[in-house]
Amino acid sequence: MKKLSSLILAIILLFTACGAKEKYPPQKQDFGGGDYTWHYYNDRGQRIRYEAFRDEKLTEIHHFEYDADGNVIKKQTTDPDGNELVRDEITYESGKQTYLIRYRNGLISMEDYYDENENVYLSKLYKEGRLNSITETFYGEDKLATMSICYRPDGTAQWMQEYGDNEEGRFTTRTSYFDENEEVIKIVLKTSTANGYKEEILFDRDAQ
Repeated sequence: MKKLSSLILAIILLFTACGAKEKYPPQKQDFGGGDYTWHYYNDRGQRIRYEAFRDEKLTEIHHFEYDADGNVIKKQTTDPDGNELVRDEITYESGKQTYLIRYRNGLISMEDYYDENENVYLSKLYKEGRLNSITETFYGEDKLATMSICYRPDGTAQWMQEYGDNEEGRFTTRTSYFDENEEVIKIVLKTSTANGYKEEILFDRDAQ
């Protein structure tokens, strides 16, 4: 009797194992030439990992973590041996992204702060773990950027960019560069064209 019960249990377990299917099975994205990625998902259909291959060799592994609302709160890239290359940690408030900090090879490399429209209004860049620059961006009522100012670590302005359209409706970027005393040393105007952009130097202190 015990042998029969064990046999029935074994058959049930075998049937269950054979019949079970992953709700979200791994997916392969093939780019040809031995380059492809494998994507893996959890039971909620959220991608938790993908592996990148080049010339049939694993080059990077990307990991993702989510909060209870399904927002990505952590992104991590490692080499095939598990050594961390890049890590992003993301903060949300009321479902909107408000902050992102990035590490490269264990050192902080960037901090981004977002407004209520999830536009980056303040960005800090680091070099070898030390603050290198701070960029502040302003937006109009249409939620499009109108101006950006980049500051040196000591707080002095390094450059300022103003965005807009000219009379012909072409997008323009006017960039003013400053020295350590915040005096203008150069002003460059870039205007979009059908093939790229046209650059015009409006002021160059060294050419005076």
